[in-house]
Amino acid sequence: MLAPILVCAPILLGAGGLGGALSIRGAIDLAVAAHPALREAIAREEEAARVVGVRRTAYLPALELSAAGQAAGLTLAPGVFLDLPGIPTVSGAPVARAFAPGSTAGAAFDWNADLLHAIALTDAAIASSEEATEARRAAALTVAADAGDAFLALAEAGERVRAEKMNVDRAKVFLKVVAALVMESLRPAADGSRAQAILALTQVDLARAQAAVKIARARLGVALGEPGTQVPIDAEGLGRLPEHPLALSAPSSRNPFVLERTRAVRVGRLDERAINLELLPRIDLLAAAWARGTGFGSPVTPGDGVWPAAPSWAAGIALLWPAFSIFEIRARARAAAARVEAFREDQRRVFQAVQGEVQSARAALEGTLAVARRTPVALGAARITEMQALARYQAGLVTVEDVAEAEAILARAEVEDAVARLEVRRAELTLARAAGDLSPFLAEVAGG
Repeated sequence: MLAPILVCAPILLGAGGLGGALSIRGAIDLAVAAHPALREAIAREEEAARVVGVRRTAYLPALELSAAGQAAGLTLAPGVFLDLPGIPTVSGAPVARAFAPGSTAGAAFDWNADLLHAIALTDAAIASSEEATEARRAAALTVAADAGDAFLALAEAGERVRAEKMNVDRAKVFLKVVAALVMESLRPAADGSRAQAILALTQVDLARAQAAVKIARARLGVALGEPGTQVPIDAEGLGRLPEHPLALSAPSSRNPFVLERTRAVRVGRLDERAINLELLPRIDLLAAAWARGTGFGSPVTPGDGVWPAAPSWAAGIALLWPAFSIFEIRARARAAAARVEAFREDQRRVFQAVQGEVQSARAALEGTLAVARRTPVALGAARITEMQALARYQAGLVTVEDVAEAEAILARAEVEDAVARLEVRRAELTLARAAGDLSPFLAEVAGG
C-alpha cells in the first residue's frame, strides 16, 4: 500500500489547486507515506534486518587466498629473534648467491566451530530486528494519530470561525436596531455605544478564530510531513455524533509501545546469553596449502624463485579457552543482567503508562459525549432567550445590558455546539492512539 501512496502524494498534496479536498483517512495515509519520522524508523528497521544477515555470516568458514613475488638479499646471522611487525621471516641459508627473487602462493582455511556463540549473537540480532519493527509501528501510530488530530483541530478551528461569523452578523443586526432606536430618541446614546462594543468584541473573537485556523493549517502541514502545504480538507460527516462511540477500555494486544519494550527485554536476555557462552572453549578447524619458490637454492638454475615450486600443506584443530578472561566475561554478564532488569522495569512503566492513557482517554471521551449531547439544548434555549431579549428591548421592557447578556450566552452556545462533536472525534482518536490501534476509529469514522 505504501508505494501507491508515495506516487500519489504530490498529486494529493496539490489538490488545493485542483479543487480537491483531503479526508481524514487521506491525511493519515499521506502522513504515513511522507513523514520523515516514519521514513527514519523504516530505515532503522531495514538496518536491523541487515545486521541479522551480517551475524549469520559467522557460520561460514574463512578462506584466504594469497600470492606474492619478491626479490631479496640474504645474509644470515645466528641467534634467536622475536618476530616484529614489518620484519620478514627468513628460512634456509644462502648457497649460491646473496641476491635472488622469490615467490609464494597459498590458501588458508579457518572455521570457527563455536556455533553456539554465533547462533546466540544471531538470535540477539533477530530480536533487535523485531524491536526495530515495533519501533517502526510505534512511529507509524504516532505519525498517523498526529495527522488525524491535526486534521480534526483544523476542522474544529473552521467551525469556530463559522460560529464567530454568525455572532458578528448578529451583532451587526443588533447595532442597526439600536442605532434606529437611538436616532428616534427612543433609547439613550449609551445604548448605541454598548452595541458598538458588542460588535467590536465579536470581531475580535472572529480575528482570533481566523488566526487559529492558520495555526491549525500550519500544524497539519507539519503532521503530513510537508510544512507550508495548503491542503483543503473535507470534514463531511465528522460533525455528527457517532451512533456507536468507541468502547475501548484496555490497551490493544498489539500495542507497539508495549511490544517494543517487550522485544527490548528479549534482546537484553539474548545479549546476556551470548556473553555467557564466551566462557566455553573455542574450537577452530585449520587447514592450509601453499607453495614457495626461492632463488637461493642450490644448484642455481635460471628462473628459480619466479614461480612457486615447492608445495606443502598442513591441517589441524585448535582449542582456545580464555582462562584469564573469565573475570571480565562474568563482569560483562552481570552488567547485561542488570540491563535486562532495567528493561523489565521500563516495560512495566510503559504498560502502566499506556493503561493510564487509555483510562484517561476513556474518561475524556465520556465527558465530551456528555457535553455534545447537551450543547444543542443549550443552543436552542440561548437562541430563544436572545430573540425574546431583543424583542423586549425593542418594546422598551428591558435594558441593553439584558440583550448584551443574552447575546454573550448565545455566542458561547454557538461556539460550544460548533466544536462539541468534533471534540468527540478527537477524544475517540486519542483513545484509539492510547490503545495502540487506530483501526477501530477509522472504521467508526468510515461507517459514520
